[in-house]
Amino acid sequence: MLKSQEQRNFTLLRVIQVLVDEQVSFLIRGPEYMKPLNLKAVSDRLGLHESTISRAVQNKYIQTP
Repeated sequence: MLKSQEQRNFTLLRVIQVLVDEQVSFLIRGPEYMKPLNLKAVSDRLGLHESTISRAVQNKYIQTP
């Protein structure tokens, strides 16, 4: 069970890294620089199934400037 939680945490960390990488202009310059990013793009970049990404981000929020 601990290994499962570690895997989920690692997946979430990887998803967050993709979000930051893709949205760096938004994070620095503001909302007008936000780019669309869907589950498929994230799953393709990480080599994981879309449903895995969906479960990882379900009921998760990130507060941004």
